[in-house]
Amino acid sequence: MQYLSSGLLRVPFLDHRLVEFIFSLPANYKISDGLTKWVLRQAMKGILPDAVRNRRDKIGFGTPEVNWLKENKKTITDLFNNTSLSNDFVNPKSVIDMIESTLSDDLPRITNLWKWINLELWLRVFWGK
Repeated sequence: MQYLSSGLLRVPFLDHRLVEFIFSLPANYKISDGLTKWVLRQAMKGILPDAVRNRRDKIGFGTPEVNWLKENKKTITDLFNNTSLSNDFVNPKSVIDMIESTLSDDLPRITNLWKWINLELWLRVFWGK
């Protein structure tokens, strides 16, 4: 059951075979000498300039949560109206109020909203209704 419309998000390197391989590696292949993505950085040696390859100020891949909330506001709100399975964990009215008031880049509130939305969806999939 699909609750949210699909976005135009592309996550580089998210092939299950690559993810499974990376998870099978020892930790020192992932982080070494204070650098994350160590295996990828080593693989790019001689391909990328060292100034790019060894940057320490890299940030994560951002996602458009605010846009997703705006585009799916009714669908998300409907998840918490009357039929919420997460009543024992979160107050549905509080979630709905937060959805109504969080249409800005208020990252901590958006992060909590996504946790609650995912909890509700998880409960619907695995506890079903």
